[in-house]
Amino acid sequence: MSFEDIKGQDRAIRILRASLRSNRIFSSYLFVGPDGIGKFETAKNFAKAVNCSSEKNPTDACETCPSCKRINSRAHPDIFFVTPKGISSSIGIDEIRSVISKANLKPYEAKKKVFIIDNAHSMNNASSNAFLKTLEEAPKDTIFILISRSKELLLSTIVSRCHIIKFFTASPQELLNVLEEKFNVKKNEAKILNNFSSSRIGEAIRMKDRDLIKRKNRVIDSLLGIGESASDFSEEIANYNTRDEFKENLEFIISFFRDVFLYKTMSDENALFHADKIAEIKNECEKFTLENLDYLIKKVITLSSYIDYNVNPKIIVDVLTNELRSYYARGSTGKAARSR
Repeated sequence: MSFEDIKGQDRAIRILRASLRSNRIFSSYLFVGPDGIGKFETAKNFAKAVNCSSEKNPTDACETCPSCKRINSRAHPDIFFVTPKGISSSIGIDEIRSVISKANLKPYEAKKKVFIIDNAHSMNNASSNAFLKTLEEAPKDTIFILISRSKELLLSTIVSRCHIIKFFTASPQELLNVLEEKFNVKKNEAKILNNFSSSRIGEAIRMKDRDLIKRKNRVIDSLLGIGESASDFSEEIANYNTRDEFKENLEFIISFFRDVFLYKTMSDENALFHADKIAEIKNECEKFTLENLDYLIKKVITLSSYIDYNVNPKIIVDVLTNELRSYYARGSTGKAARSR
């Protein structure tokens, strides 16, 4: 992936290309912006461009030279990727000591040794202070690229020693254009991916690759059939591989009920997240009062928050299923209000 392939970050890439063109490369950078918008891919491509052996384009990676290929496969001896580890998902003192040790060695073959530290805000106090000393006297021919969603999450002394590059979410139209033109995503599906990714291009592409829309629809379809088969709903909600996917399953339900709430109050199809479920959303409007919907949305949000506190997922699924079954039973017997 070259700079040309990274969409929605023209300003950040323009700054980096200017540095490459003038050969004015800083020893430490801080890439700041929301998750899933291309910070990591931009950092990796900058490492490739700095060390690219092709002379065709001094401001981008050629993608074909041995250096570019080895960085792409994460097999380059002078390019290092540091990520949070362990249950605490933090970058500890041992990881930073390893970085310091490697940084003090001369590059094996690269023009510049590059350390890409993802989620740099996850460094604890000990690792942050140890890393600060290295930044103060950065080794020659070494580049540190820190990646974080916010500079406020890092020590101010670390931030002050970095050249800050800001990244921004794309406009909804930019994201739709990328998904439709480059990835051949249908317009309705592109709109859904835009909604769930909050216009973050990288996140939208990851969602597309994970077939998020198909999984979303399985969850919603099982929700709509809960009056007939609560067990199917329970099984679908509990069908996940990671904690994040479990939270996504609950977010599908939250956003669906929000759509029902919005349509009851605004009757605006363009405001809906689930653009492929408009008929179902309209139908659900007849089953719930606004008070019902407000309660259910808050209930699912609360249950979703329990995931972060390691509450047994089965308990969350059982409570949610029983709550929804109760409300759908009332709606089917005419006890839920039918008016807006």
